[in-house]
Amino acid sequence: MSIPSTHHAVFRRRQRGVGALAVSSLLLLVASIMLLYLNRSVIFEQRTSANQMRATSAQELAEAGLEWAIGMFNTQQAIGSDCKAIPNPNPNTDSSFRSHYIRFPTNSSGLPVTATKSEMFNETRNIYPNIQPYCAVGANAGSLTCSCPSDTSPQASLSQAHFVVRFEPEQDTPDLSDPSGTKFHWETVRITSIGCIGATDGACVPPTASPDTPSDKRVAINSRNADASAIASVAIKLRPTVPGGPFAALTCGGSCGRNGNFSIVNTSVAANGLIAISGDQINGANRNIATIPGLPVENALITNDLSLKTLAGNDSNCNNSAVFQSYFGSTLDQYANAPNTKIIACDKCEDDVQQAYKDGIRSFYFPNGFHFNKTTSLGTLAEPVVLVTPSHFRINSDDFTVNGLIFSNSMDADAIGSGKSNINGAIITCKNFESTGTGTLSYSAQVIANIGRSTGNLVKIPGSWRDWSF
Repeated sequence: MSIPSTHHAVFRRRQRGVGALAVSSLLLLVASIMLLYLNRSVIFEQRTSANQMRATSAQELAEAGLEWAIGMFNTQQAIGSDCKAIPNPNPNTDSSFRSHYIRFPTNSSGLPVTATKSEMFNETRNIYPNIQPYCAVGANAGSLTCSCPSDTSPQASLSQAHFVVRFEPEQDTPDLSDPSGTKFHWETVRITSIGCIGATDGACVPPTASPDTPSDKRVAINSRNADASAIASVAIKLRPTVPGGPFAALTCGGSCGRNGNFSIVNTSVAANGLIAISGDQINGANRNIATIPGLPVENALITNDLSLKTLAGNDSNCNNSAVFQSYFGSTLDQYANAPNTKIIACDKCEDDVQQAYKDGIRSFYFPNGFHFNKTTSLGTLAEPVVLVTPSHFRINSDDFTVNGLIFSNSMDADAIGSGKSNINGAIITCKNFESTGTGTLSYSAQVIANIGRSTGNLVKIPGSWRDWSF
């Protein structure tokens, strides 16, 4: 029997573990490949998440721009270049956001009209100035720094998140006078907003308005130089404050009483020259009135109106606002809580009213009634006021001049001394109206029409929403 060689035994012992090393190396290589793949997937997911976050933020900014613009449109105060309300504004140079960026077309009488496509986009008429207000989002809890320029100069370079808005006329549903749908209605506006994240070459700007280019084909400016951008737009339409008239200079749920030398005038053909409508009697009917030439006085005065009497009878204290709703299309609470309504609770605060009017307020609500005994001048033909109270409204001023609409439960107009109460617009009462002394109530179709323009709210049109992402 042969003895194994010691040399071969040592060699075999030295070769042990080589296979395990090869397998381990192979497993390590496979694990490294898998880790690299997983790491690639994690990086991809991180990038996707970051892109999604930027895209979502841009879309939210675009929507925020729409809401901001609608809110600014429904604010009556005059604004400065920083979009903030100006205390004690100059009525000749300062204007509200709405007046600043939309100049509705009117006819020679100052009444709103529809306009053709060429008229709405005619630069010389400047109905829709090519100006884009914008806001940048600060790092401090999302604070906004806004700019409302008054000219067409380009926006400042904005590297932080921001939105820019622009406005253009929206073609409304064709009416009977415009079956071809070629006219634009003055009370309909389209807002386009672009939200922008990480712009590197100036502010992103919404697509330029063009009547012949479909909205979804317009191209934004600088949006390609941003990390993310999105565009959203919506059409808004003016909801007039007083959609239901009035068409008479004086409307009384109870009786209309006129004493002294108080005059009532209505020469508007569109309003049929109506002087007064009463749910009861009209006292002093044939004195100091003027209507359309040739119209019998009896035809300009309506007494014991059944519908008005029924409304007033069910709402004698104006608490349920039945008479108010029939003319304003909303409740007293809705009117009082509207964003552009100023509530003044004390009944002898003429200074507060005058200050609010100077600040740009045109809609007032007096929950406890109001008593004017100081010289007062409120409203113009272009920007009339609305004075509403479910209680009493008394005038004992030696000089009271208002262009607008007055609504109250009961009203006493008694100008003292040699003063006069001159009201250009209309008066509505739930119950009685009584006038003594001197003064004139003149119905104005222009004032009634402009009330909607200056005090009405702009609201979204259902189904008009559009959005695009870039």
